[in-house]
Amino acid sequence: MPIKENARKAMRQSETRYVRNQKAKSQIEYLRRMAKKYADAKDKKNLAESGAKLVKAIDKAKAKGMLKANTAARQKSSAMRLVNTVK
Repeated sequence: MPIKENARKAMRQSETRYVRNQKAKSQIEYLRRMAKKYADAKDKKNLAESGAKLVKAIDKAKAKGMLKANTAARQKSSAMRLVNTVK
């Protein structure tokens, strides 16, 4: 455990950021699973909607610094490829 007060504060901040980041990343994973489910079921309406939500979540995570730019671009590309498979 940290001894100095500023080290304790840094630890609290780190824990808070970790929880926030995990929540956002798990939300992205959930949206990715739902998009995959709709793609397998050939449900165009729900797939387009979940694809848009997924891209929005990825953009928000990138804006907040949770994802690097290239990672976000790669994930968005993959999501849109999945959305465009169903015709």
